[in-house]
This record gives sequence, structure tokens and C-alpha cells, in this order.
Amino acid sequence: MDTKADFFRHSDLKAAKSDYQAAAPGKMKPKTNFVDVRTFWHLYRSFDRMWIFFILAFQAMVIVAWSPSGSLAALFDEDVFRSVLSIFITSAFLNLLQGTGIILRHMELSNWRIITLLMWWAQPKLYVGIGMHEDIISLLKYTLFWSMLIVSKLAFSYYVEEVYRIRLPGHPGDIGEGKSENQNHAIIFTRGEALQTIDMNQDNYFEEAFKMRNVLKEFLDHQHGHRKPTILGLREHIFTGSVSSLAWFMSNQENSFVTIGQRVLANTLRVRFHYRHPDIFDRIFHITRGGISKASKVINLSEDIFAGFNSTLRGGFIKHHEYIQVGKGRDVGMNQISLFEAKVANGNGEQTLSRDVYRLGRRFDFFRMLSFYFTTVGFYFSSMMTVLTVYIFLYGRVYMVMSGIEREILANPSIHQSKALEEALATQSVVQLGLLLVLPMVMEIGLEKGFRTALGNFIIMQLQLASVFFTFQLGTKAHYYGKTILHGGSKYRATGRRFVVFHAKFAENYRMYSRSHFVKGLELFILLIVYEVYGESYRSSNLYLFITFSMWFLVASWLFAPFVFNPSGFDWQKIVDDWTDWKKWMGNRGGVGISPYRSWESWWDEEQEHIKYTDFRGRVLEIILAFRFFIYQYGIFYHLDIAHHSKSLLVYGLSWLVMLITLVLLKMVSTGRQRLGTDFQLMFRILNALLFLGFMSVMTVLFVVCGLTISDLFATILAFIPTGWAFLLIGQACRPLLEGVKLWESIKELARAYECIMGLIIFTPIAVLSWFPFLLEFQTRLLFNQAFSRGLQISMILAGKKEKAA
Repeated sequence: MDTKADFFRHSDLKAAKSDYQAAAPGKMKPKTNFVDVRTFWHLYRSFDRMWIFFILAFQAMVIVAWSPSGSLAALFDEDVFRSVLSIFITSAFLNLLQGTGIILRHMELSNWRIITLLMWWAQPKLYVGIGMHEDIISLLKYTLFWSMLIVSKLAFSYYVEEVYRIRLPGHPGDIGEGKSENQNHAIIFTRGEALQTIDMNQDNYFEEAFKMRNVLKEFLDHQHGHRKPTILGLREHIFTGSVSSLAWFMSNQENSFVTIGQRVLANTLRVRFHYRHPDIFDRIFHITRGGISKASKVINLSEDIFAGFNSTLRGGFIKHHEYIQVGKGRDVGMNQISLFEAKVANGNGEQTLSRDVYRLGRRFDFFRMLSFYFTTVGFYFSSMMTVLTVYIFLYGRVYMVMSGIEREILANPSIHQSKALEEALATQSVVQLGLLLVLPMVMEIGLEKGFRTALGNFIIMQLQLASVFFTFQLGTKAHYYGKTILHGGSKYRATGRRFVVFHAKFAENYRMYSRSHFVKGLELFILLIVYEVYGESYRSSNLYLFITFSMWFLVASWLFAPFVFNPSGFDWQKIVDDWTDWKKWMGNRGGVGISPYRSWESWWDEEQEHIKYTDFRGRVLEIILAFRFFIYQYGIFYHLDIAHHSKSLLVYGLSWLVMLITLVLLKMVSTGRQRLGTDFQLMFRILNALLFLGFMSVMTVLFVVCGLTISDLFATILAFIPTGWAFLLIGQACRPLLEGVKLWESIKELARAYECIMGLIIFTPIAVLSWFPFLLEFQTRLLFNQAFSRGLQISMILAGKKEKAA
């Protein structure tokens, strides 16, 4: 083996000039940084130049904004310009932080004996396989691990005797993602120089087949010097847009992406990759460079885009053509669309942590790197930041209201003008409504069918509640992307791509959207209630209604969009059946072999799998994030009438005492029901009566002596509900500890109570609205086209006549 070959050459060792002259154009460096770090820091490392540029730009904007005039003309002021020049000091400091790696690499190239010994141990200059290169901490951990393993192996070999072996279940070849494994396995049985990939949900047209000769000739067209294209992208025609309003929304969104989107990505920005199918691959190029898919488990969940990453990293060139198209069927049901969006969001989370994105971000020029970021993982990161902005804004406002800072600001006579802040918040509210996301869609329809048609389609989409749908999908993207970054555990979600027009049960919708939308929507709902009750700012401004309206719209979309877009969602008979199914699902006990679709306990355990397999850092982050729910109890109790405007810590301590007594009483009732409810019913009823009398006595004393009011009761409930949910989240993160002290069953019962309350809160408005028959007809006209709606109405009438005849 020649250790001086290019394959084993360190990425920081510069080859001779003759080597570069003899190398093939587009030759890439050897692979480095194999280990994928599951943290947001990886996003900075991949696009460090972009973040440094943003930091310097933010510093300059802050300096200009804090100048006396606050305008861009302040740059011409000598003092302000001198302050702006401090960005070079910041740049030098940031580059110094990055320069530590250069110092370490110079030490690696030195001839010191101690460094030679460490280099022999670490082997940084020899790359085996795909080029693993670890840091010193990882090497210490691996050395300790293998030392302990060898010692344990010798000990077991000496003392332990093998009696028999047990064959583990499962197929030994099932090691990667199924779809990508099948593609890489099937490519060796293909022939020819070009290979087209087609999905099961795609169709083709006879007249398009005559254009295939023109498309294949594109492989002979040299672009950018003497490089030939390696992937030819084709346009897609979505033929399922007429099924329902949801299918029309997805058809328009997909149509804008596969036309104007990929057109700009390929011909202007040069960051077009492989987005699903029906792209045509240069078979000879890809079969010798790893195939058309990457099949590593979890990390390559979105196997299609990694083919584009791999082709670009290995010197390939990707084009996009629109004179030929292939039919494609998109998801037409709400749950199908949500599963697809969740899968794509999980895939982008794994892409953020992959070494492919790291290498592309490091090797692109600055402007191409910006294009690459904002058209791939940056879109999902921005979606997550949009949702986090709503949380930060509301929690910040609630803190200001509860702490009295807002009252002090409003009482300050020097603060009388907040026009700039109001305009900034108004812009933020427009972004929250998702109106900017439909701009590419309107532009593409305008280019192909005219802007008059585009404006008409846009108005019709808004009347069909397109804003509600896209706001709901914003929550889907943010939840699954953030969850993947924090804990990992992405998995393939089969959508089926069926013709879905049937009714989804309430329990099914609750299982699918509970953690991603319902919990977050109720949290924002409580924040808005607290802000509405205790807040005093912007009450005289027209902006107050506009800001709160956008957030109320967000809450309503996250809580009720699955039921608005659910066929027959307001049919009273189906509502009754859904309630019966919901109670049965909540009451069934879980266990080994019990499906999550049959039992709440099995579903609840499945929802915590990401915490079971996460690391210590992930558990700590879950606990830290749960602390935000304690702000309600801390702020509300100081505003109770019974507190008499006291600011003593004794008030907060008494609130925890009340919370502890409440939990103990609930535990006593639950334990009594389990142990005494069957055999000692009289004793159990006496216990309940004593607890009720004691509770009424305490409440009477509080009302008469201490000055408790009815509003204090509702405020106390509003304060304790988030605190109990925080206990649940912390308990789930500390599950092994709670199982050891026999408290896990108490956490499970508390979780069941919360799930019942949340389900009742969401189900009640739907049941009330189902009393009005015209809402069902309106929903049918909203979801489906006129012909299908008329047929559905006729079938319902005929079904009603048959029931009466029977």
C-alpha cells in the first residue's frame, strides 16, 4: 500500500504544483470530519463564514441604531464611523478562535518525538475506508473503551464457559434505509449510460417519450469548461390538484417548486440537487462514486438529496430542463400531508448534522454558500426560529407584565413614542401569517397563466383557508426539525399516497398532532390569556389588536385545522362515534404487544422513545426547557387578592405548599380507588367524604378570614396547570430515577389526567359546532370540488332514506 497516494493524503497537506496540474478538473480533497455531532454547533461549523458575516453586520447595525440620529446617514459621522470600524476587531477575534485548528495542524506536521508518538497513536495522516479523523477527547474515550474491552474479553475468556448460543431476531442484512438500499442494489442490474429514477406515485405521458432523445443528448453538452452534466432534472406535472382543496394547495406549492424554484436553483444559483424523482443520472459517473443514494440508517433519511450532494462534491454538474415533464401524484389528505412534511423536516434535521452539508458549506464560495444554506436546511431553521420568536415574544411580555416592568415603562413620562417598535411588530405579524410563503406560487402562476388568474387563485385559496393550512404546516416543520436536532431518532413515515376522502377519527388526529401542535397551541393559548388579563400595554393603540390577532390565528390554526380539513368533521353521528372511540382508547391498558392505536399507555410510551435513546445532554435540555412553565405560578400568585400586594418570598413558598398538598390529595384518591374501590367501597366513600369536608372547611376559612375571591380560584388553576405539566416533562426526562423510587405510576396517572383534559378542551368546540347542520355542508364545499360535493350530498341523502326505510 502506497501511503503517499492521493487517497491517503491529509486534506491540509498541499500537493506539488505538478500534482495539481495533472489532477483532473473538479478533484476534491479526501474526506474528513466523519463523525456527525448532534448539536446546533454543527450548523455554525458548516456555514461559519455566513454566521461571521451576520455577526459583523449585526454589530454595525446596532452601532448605527444607537447613534443620536439612528439613520444610515450617521455612517458619515466621524465618531460613528470609528465605532463601526470595530467590526474588524471582532472579525480578528473570531478568526483567532478558528485559528486554533491551524496551530494544531502545524504541530501534527512537526518532528518532535512526543508529537510523533501521539501521531502514531492518533493516526491522523492515514485514512482508512471513508476517512475517520477524531479529536483528542474522542481518541481518549476510544482508547479507554478498547482497553476495557480487551481486559474484559481476556477475563471472560478465562472464567466464562459458553454453554449455548441464542440467535437474535431480525434479518442480518437489514442495516440501512429500505428505499435507498434497494436503489443501490438494483443499479448493478441496469444497463446503458443513463438511468432515470421513477417513484410509484409518478406517471408518464406518451407524447413526452418522444422528447427523451433530446434530453439524453444533454449529457453530451459541456458546461462550465469541459464538465458534462451528471444529473438532468425534469419538471413534474401534479395531476391530483382537483381532488380537494388540500390537494390544490399542495399542487400549487409543488408546482412553484419544480418550476420557478428549481429553475433558479439550477441556472442562477447553481445549488440545485436531486429533489425526489424523476431525474436522469449519468449511470457511469454514479456507479463508480457510491451509487445514486446513501443508505446509512437515520442520517440518510432523505436519501434523494444526498445523491445531489454526492454528485456535487465529486465534481459533478446538475442541470434542470422544463421542456419535458413527468406526472406526479401528491398527497391529498391532511394526515398524509402532515406525515410527508414531518418526514422531510426530519430529513433536513439529519442533513444539518451530516458531513455532506459541512463539506459543501466549507468548500462553496461565499455567495454560493448563502444560496445553498437558504435553499436547504436554512429554510427549516428559519421556520423553527419563526415559531421560537412567538414564544420568546409572549414569554417576554408575560414576564414584563408579571414583574411590573411594563407598568413602570408606561408610567415613565420620557417614553411617549413607540412608532418604530409598532412598525417592526406589524411586519413580524405579517410573516407569522405566512403570506410571504405564497409569493413564489403567485409568481409562477402569473408567468404561466397570467397575473389575473394568479390573483384569482390566490383569493380563492384564502377563502378556502389556505392560510390556516400553511400556518399549521409551519408548526409541523418547526417541531420535527427541532426534535431531530435535539434528540435524533428520525424514521421513515409511510404516507401511502392514497385517494383519501374518508373521515379520520378524533383519537387518530390526537395521536398524530398532540405533541407537535395541540400541546404547543394550548401553551400559547394560556400565554395569551395571562397577557390579556394582566397586560396593559398597547391598549390605546390599534396595533394591539393586530399583534394579538396574528397569535390568536396561530393558536386556532394549530388546535383546530386537523378537524376543519377532516372530511365529515362536523357530522354529529361521527362525532358521537369519535367520542366513544376516544374513551375506549384512553381507558385501555398498555403492555407488551399492545398497539399504540389501541391503547393510550402504549402510545404514551412510544412518544417518549426519543428520550429513551437520547444522551445526557438531551435529558438536561429537556429539563431546562420545562422550567419555563414555572413562570406562571411565580407571577400569578403575587397578583392574587389573597396576597394583598405582598412581595415576600413567603407567598411563593405557600404556593408550593398548596401545590404539594394538592398532589398528595390526588395521590390518596388514586391509591384509595385502586386498593379500596373494589373490596372496601364503603371505606373508600367515607374517605372521599372526609376529604371533601376537609376541603370545604379550608375553602370557607380562606374565603371568610383570608380574603380569597372567586377570581383567585381561577387564577390558581391557571397557575397550577403549567406547573403540573412541567412536573410531567421533568419526570419523563428522569424516568429511570422515578422507576427506581416507585413514582413512575404516579407520573403516568397524572399524564392520563392531563391528556383527558386536553382532549376535552379540543373536542368540546367541535361537538358544539356539529349541532349546526349547515357547517357540515359548508365544510364539504370547502374541501372538495363541486362535482364531488354534489355526489357526496346525494349519497348522504340516499343513505338517510335507506335508514328510514329499514
